[in-house]
Amino acid sequence: MGSIVFAAPGVDQFHLHERLRRELQQHGHSVDVLSLDPAAHTFWRHQGGATTLLEPRSPDAMRAPLGDLADRECTRRGLGGESSARRRHRSAIEQRLARLLPTLATWIEAHRPGLVLLHEQRSAEHALVHWAARELGCRVLWTGDGLLPHTLQADERGLDGDAAASQRRPGDYRVVDGDPALLQACLSNVLARTIPAALTRREVVVPTLWARLGCVWAATAARGAGGARSALFGWRRALPLRSSAPRAPLQLPHAPFVTVLLQDDGQARVTLDAVAPPTAGELIRASIAAAARL
Repeated sequence: MGSIVFAAPGVDQFHLHERLRRELQQHGHSVDVLSLDPAAHTFWRHQGGATTLLEPRSPDAMRAPLGDLADRECTRRGLGGESSARRRHRSAIEQRLARLLPTLATWIEAHRPGLVLLHEQRSAEHALVHWAARELGCRVLWTGDGLLPHTLQADERGLDGDAAASQRRPGDYRVVDGDPALLQACLSNVLARTIPAALTRREVVVPTLWARLGCVWAATAARGAGGARSALFGWRRALPLRSSAPRAPLQLPHAPFVTVLLQDDGQARVTLDAVAPPTAGELIRASIAAAARL
């Protein structure tokens, strides 16, 4: 059977990856969790199953476009222009990628996985895994939150603006039949504020305090105080979300009204995929003007 690699999965996506690993193993596949961060590796190691930590070593850029990946990561983080902060972060990111690449390439060559799975995150490290796997002849699959509620997107090239679907022209969809029932079901779930039907969830194994303390220094050196907090308490992101208290029904205005739904400015769909995206204020003012014309 095949060998599947979960590449740098987020701790907050533990439930999905744990269930997927369970299903794959029941069908005879082998699954390995590949971590690029000691704190994440500590968490996944305590959950059981095969885990591997890729530790940086002497930098070697090989033929990888590390400069482009570092530029893209700065853009994803919202570091625009040619500021000193962007140059400083770009240099640090490129250096880290150059130190990760030799270990990553060696591991992929030695194990030759049948599929490398990347889920949701679009960081420079994930892009580096994608590049190395494709260069060494391994299949890659990206999955992530869909544009419609309760759906997932899957693509071999990337997510959202990186996906192959984003390169299609409107004419490519002339032969595609619409599915009004799907849209109606998604809208109904949004208005009802439902959550997806939960699969059985395995209890999270909390890493020992000593194991978490052992990751603090490396996490602090990589990401500062936020990295230290993640090393100590990041495992909590794997816990199920608490159901919020029921809210009173939304009282809609009796007169016609307009609602503007805005994305978070820090979303990769905004920082990476949009060219000079308008601000929230600009979108609201444009919506008010459009409504006034109507």
